[in-house]
Amino acid sequence: ADREWPENVLPQNATISYNQPNQTTISQSGTKYVRNFGVNRWQVELVYPPMTADQFGVFHSRVQKAKGQFAPFFLNIRKGGTPWLFKFNDLTYDQVRVKEALTTGSTQVLLEGFTTDNVLKEGSLAIAGSTSNGNIHTITNQPTANKYGEVKVRFAYPTQSTLSVGDLVYMKPSHLVVTLSEDGFEYNVDTAGRYLMSVKFDLDEFK
Repeated sequence: ADREWPENVLPQNATISYNQPNQTTISQSGTKYVRNFGVNRWQVELVYPPMTADQFGVFHSRVQKAKGQFAPFFLNIRKGGTPWLFKFNDLTYDQVRVKEALTTGSTQVLLEGFTTDNVLKEGSLAIAGSTSNGNIHTITNQPTANKYGEVKVRFAYPTQSTLSVGDLVYMKPSHLVVTLSEDGFEYNVDTAGRYLMSVKFDLDEFK
């Protein structure tokens, strides 16, 4: 539990931002050349409703344990099995397996364990191996299963670890690996004694 962001109060809204850095140069003729660095970093900012002192105390403690940006922890994205942050990712399948080994740096993987229906949606999230972006991948094709229950999916960015035959791939991520995006933390208290706060996370990895 010390590795999880508190859930005693759920945020009232969230903002998710992507950063996909590129190196851009413009020639004398005006042609723009762009080189992508092949990384994708997300941030999640949560805004909370007014809280009582007891409710806020749990968050206050957890921020201290994180020691600014130092300690990674889990941000749960499901409540009672239902996604609240990425509601578009409520898929039928929970776990499937790798059919063909995937080397580091590849973006396509063959999975097995599906039916012959259209089982995945473009834009869905999956946990497959490790990444520095909260351990999640985004599926960028609209795959269908063949008669053997196999599906070839394409990730937006290459994997940062190998996937062996039989490895599990999680199609219903329940959490993200995050760190606080800043070493500083600020909150407000109104005259009624209610605590107001927002907090921003970087999707990260355990180091």
